[in-house]
Amino acid sequence: MQLPSASFLGYNGFSKQINGCSILLTSYEAISEFEEWHSHQNSSISLLLSGAYNEEFGGKVKYRIPGDIKFIPEGQIHRCTNYATGTLTINLDLGPFFAGQTASTSECIEKMIAQQEPQSKFILLKLFKEIQDKDSYVEASAQLLLYELLCPPDNRKAPPSDKKKKPKWVAAIREQLNDGWDDKPDLGQLTRIAGIHPVSLSRYFPQYFGMTLSAYMRQLKVDRSLTLIRSSQLSLTGIAYKCGFADQAHFTRVFKQTTGFLPKDFKKI
Repeated sequence: MQLPSASFLGYNGFSKQINGCSILLTSYEAISEFEEWHSHQNSSISLLLSGAYNEEFGGKVKYRIPGDIKFIPEGQIHRCTNYATGTLTINLDLGPFFAGQTASTSECIEKMIAQQEPQSKFILLKLFKEIQDKDSYVEASAQLLLYELLCPPDNRKAPPSDKKKKPKWVAAIREQLNDGWDDKPDLGQLTRIAGIHPVSLSRYFPQYFGMTLSAYMRQLKVDRSLTLIRSSQLSLTGIAYKCGFADQAHFTRVFKQTTGFLPKDFKKI
């Protein structure tokens, strides 16, 4: 079964079109009609806000939890089963925008989503927040966010000696920081892992990661909070401390800057 444009198995409670793309807030329950094998006419990006489910594709089974973001290429056959009550996703159907207005291929976008996962989540959340505003400038602002999501500006250029391929230390540093997101980064340890001089790390980190080390660590902490806000019974203060923020005020400020939402409003989606 192939689903038509801007169509997802589930109940679409909100829908908005931007540049031929459709952004939907979709809820799912444990209903058999939502568990059929299917594909989509257009490629899509989905962010799971709450609930959980199993997804089968290409002989694999992935257990999706809140905070998961995924890219589904057009025509890819998959099936989602065992929806938890209250499962809710933001779905972005790429439509003609993806096909005609960008130079990005499905493979490029899928790779970009995987490599820049936290940033992709945050841009999608900002986009979803933006389209709910009634100000006159919102459409143009949302269009810019859409371009940023699908065609991010090339502000991470490699040094002249290696323009085409990122050095191996980039992946090693990314893995270390992601695994130790709740630790204080140690420059000596990072440079030993990378095998480069601290001066080189300071020079090239913003180019390869698109931001400073402190900004990257803040994003990792906000990323961890997405799941807790939607699925735990912790207070926002408790979540702030659990995710390594000094206090709730700091957490609220960084979360708003990163996602466009106040934590309390994100919890109410």
